[in-house]
Amino acid sequence: MSRHGFLHGAMVLALAGVLSRILGVFYVIVLPRVLQSEGYGLYTAVKPVYHTMLILAIAGLPVAIAKLVADRYAVGDLRGLQHVFTLSVKAMAVTGLFAGVTLAVAAEPLARILRVPEAAPLLRVVAPAALIMALTSALRGCFQGLQRMMPIALSQIAEQIVRVVSTICLAVALAPLGQVYGAAGAMLGGVLGGAGALLILCFTWLWQRRRIQAELAQRARKKAVRAGGGTLRQLLSLALPLVLGQILWPIIEFLDTTLVPQQLMTLGFSRAEAMAQLGYLGMAGQLMWLPTILTLALAASLMPAVAKAWALRQVRQVRRLTHEALRVAILFGLPAGMGLFVLADGCAWLLFGFSEAGAPLAVLAFGTLMLGIQQVTAGTLQGLGKVHVPIMNLLLGAAIKFGMNWWLVATPWGSQGAAGGTLVGFTTAACLNYLAIRRIVGASGGLRAWLFKPVTATLIMGAVVRLTYAGLLLALETAVLRRHWALTPFTVNAAATLAAIAVGVLTYGLALLRLGGLRRKDIDAIPLIGARLNYRLARLGWVA
Repeated sequence: MSRHGFLHGAMVLALAGVLSRILGVFYVIVLPRVLQSEGYGLYTAVKPVYHTMLILAIAGLPVAIAKLVADRYAVGDLRGLQHVFTLSVKAMAVTGLFAGVTLAVAAEPLARILRVPEAAPLLRVVAPAALIMALTSALRGCFQGLQRMMPIALSQIAEQIVRVVSTICLAVALAPLGQVYGAAGAMLGGVLGGAGALLILCFTWLWQRRRIQAELAQRARKKAVRAGGGTLRQLLSLALPLVLGQILWPIIEFLDTTLVPQQLMTLGFSRAEAMAQLGYLGMAGQLMWLPTILTLALAASLMPAVAKAWALRQVRQVRRLTHEALRVAILFGLPAGMGLFVLADGCAWLLFGFSEAGAPLAVLAFGTLMLGIQQVTAGTLQGLGKVHVPIMNLLLGAAIKFGMNWWLVATPWGSQGAAGGTLVGFTTAACLNYLAIRRIVGASGGLRAWLFKPVTATLIMGAVVRLTYAGLLLALETAVLRRHWALTPFTVNAAATLAAIAVGVLTYGLALLRLGGLRRKDIDAIPLIGARLNYRLARLGWVA
């Protein structure tokens, strides 16, 4: 077993996610310039088909694999663990191979459906990625179940590095031959990125296999290996609800693309204006999801830890883990939501060039907190084996979102009404998940009393950020007028927004430390610098 707790694993995955996002910015910026509009259009047209096929190939099996591995690992069932691993790799190989062959064989019909005949070669190029990513997901699921997050993090970083470098290099090398060749080169970069991740995982598995076997042998219990059909049925029973969850929200978002413009046009908006409002809503949604890198990592690390405790009938440990995960989700979700709220216009203008996206973003801002809680509570329920519960709750939340969108968008609220529907939908799912956990394992005390500290720190941060942004904006605009600085309004806003974000992070951190909202184990969980930072803060008397 890893010597670190689940929180350290979450921080490792979150750090890998941040690095991957930063690396991804490079080819997001460079690729359109290399492929030009038509080549990038081909690249964009193929990605939804490829992603849909990956969802069908991978399904919810990685989470199901992690759950079964965690169960076997908890009770020292070495033979059972090996059986799950072997069966999982075989099952993922079959689904990945089927998806890859389907993409290759049906490339031309799929291209005709897309009404982009030139997309057929791209679909054939990307077909091997289905098998590669299926096997990669199987290994990641096994490592997740063993609560070893470092191999997963390393594979994610390696995948992104190889993808970015190979995508840009191949696109640059092949673009002179034609836009189809350039786009195919970019797609091939994604295949090579997946292969890089698979190699890292295979090497790590071979390296750590003996250590895992030796550890389990010390406390192994004699157990009969379950029949393949039984284990396979378990995998499928866990995976199928997760597949529904993966495809549910994209379907609702697809319905939004028709509902929101239609309802806006009933208010008198032209089609162009309605589509622009839909675009602003989409931009705001992207910013709402951005801070959830940590909560996604938290849910991924929490699930096997809960599964292990539940397999050993350690109900109090499940309550403790859930309490810790919710506490960390709130610690990060509250300031992220407040920051997006007070800097809604500035962030929207800085990242997208459209300050109009700030109106729906101000409504969606605290959806970041509720989305994070929904993800963490879903991870807990998955660890408890109740994978269908968060899916049903999300389905109910999606239905409420759809109903509110239908009602609110056709009012003066417009796109802000759609944002409100999304916020209420995620809030509903999060609350229902939490109530389900309480019914199963009981309530964990102390969270309500602790909330005062992060709420107070968040309010202080919000006031400081707003004053900093407004003050810098006024100072820079005055300097431009009086000193004739060559700064555009966009540059002025960018400088004020970035400075306010930096001040906000510092203010929240200091306020939380002075209020006692952080614990030593929270800081110790930070990869690489946690122990040293703990020592420094203890010397200052800021942590007990």
